[in-house]
Amino acid sequence: MNKIFFVLILMSLVLYGQDNWVQEQVLFEEVDGKTYVIRIDEAFQNNNYKLAVNLCNEINQKSTKPVNKARALVLKADALVELGEDEEAFQVYQSSIEKYPVYIKYNDVVKKQLAIANREYELVRGRDSIFLDRSKAINYFKKVITNAPFAEDAPFLLLRVAILQKDDDQPEEAIQSYRTLVKRYRTSTEAGYARVNLAQHYLNLLDKIEGDQRLIDEAKSQLILFTQQFTSHPMLSEAERRLKQIYNIEAERLYLLALFYNRKDTPHYRPAAAKKYLYKLLIEYGESDFADPAKEILATIDPEYQANIVDEKEKIRKEMEEKKLILPPEATDPSKRKILIKQGDSDKFLLPIHDLDLTPLENKKNEEKKDETK
Repeated sequence: MNKIFFVLILMSLVLYGQDNWVQEQVLFEEVDGKTYVIRIDEAFQNNNYKLAVNLCNEINQKSTKPVNKARALVLKADALVELGEDEEAFQVYQSSIEKYPVYIKYNDVVKKQLAIANREYELVRGRDSIFLDRSKAINYFKKVITNAPFAEDAPFLLLRVAILQKDDDQPEEAIQSYRTLVKRYRTSTEAGYARVNLAQHYLNLLDKIEGDQRLIDEAKSQLILFTQQFTSHPMLSEAERRLKQIYNIEAERLYLLALFYNRKDTPHYRPAAAKKYLYKLLIEYGESDFADPAKEILATIDPEYQANIVDEKEKIRKEMEEKKLILPPEATDPSKRKILIKQGDSDKFLLPIHDLDLTPLENKKNEEKKDETK
C-alpha cells in the first residue's frame, strides 16, 4: 500500500513539473524507457518539431482527459509554428479555444494567434498588387477579435481589418467593419477614425450618385458626432475640413436654387422663393463660401435683410429651446427617486427598483393645463 502511494506521489511530482498535464495512464506509456511527457519535452529541446507534432496527435487520440487533450493541442500548434506552418498552427490554436476554453491559458493562446496574424499582416502591409492576398490577415484578425472582443487592442485590430478590406477592394465589408467599430467601441480613438472614414466613403459615393441627399446626411451625421465626441483627436482638423466641405455642398444647392428663382424674364421668376432660400443659406450656413454671394443677391431683393436675419435667427433659437427636453429631478438626482422594490425583498431583482418618472417637465405643465380646463 505504501509503495503504491509512493508511486502516485512520484507521478504527481513528474506531472507537476510538466505544466498542466494531469494524471492519466496514457501519459506513462513508455517507449525505450521514456514516457510521452518526457519524449515531447525532449523533442522540443532537440528542435525535433515534427516528432512533437506526431506525439501530440497520439496523446490527443488516446487521452480521455480534456486537460491533456487541450495541452496536446497547444503544444502541437507551438511545434507547427516552429516548423513555419502558421496557417495550420492558427487553426489548431483555434480548435483548442473552441473545444477546451477552460482548460487552456486562454489569453496566452489568443496572443499566439495574434502573433501569427501580425506576421501575415507584415507580408501584405503597404503593398499594392492585384495578385496580393489579404484574406488570410483579415480572417486571422477577425478571429482574434471574436476570441477576445474586450481586449485592449480589439478596436485597433478591427480598424486594421476595415483598412485591409478597403485595400482588398471589399468596400461593403469595410463599411460594415467601420460601423461595428463605432457601435462596439464608441469611445475609442479608433472609432473616431472609423467615423471620418465612413463620412469620406459617403462623400466618395456622392461623386458617383450626384444629388443623393441621403449620402450627404450620412456623412454629416458621422462628422458631427465625431466633433461632439472628440475635443482632441489626430483626425479632428480633417473632420472639421470635411464638415465644412459638406456645408459648402448644401449651401451651394440653396444658392443655385435662389439663382434659379431670381432670374427675371423667365416663367419661373419668384423673388420671394429666392429670398427664402438665401435666408436659409445665411442662417444655417453663414460661414460657408457662398455666404457673401448670397448677401449680394439678397441686398437686391430685400434691402433690410440684415435686420430680418437677426429676427430669423432669434426665431430659430426659440424654436430649438422649446423643443429641448427638460427632465425632472428624479432623472439626475437618485435621492429624489421612489423605491418600488427594496434590495433583498425579491429573489427576482438583485438591486432596488426605482420609480423613474422621466416625463419632461414641459409635458407635465401641458397636462396640468389640460386638467385645469376640465
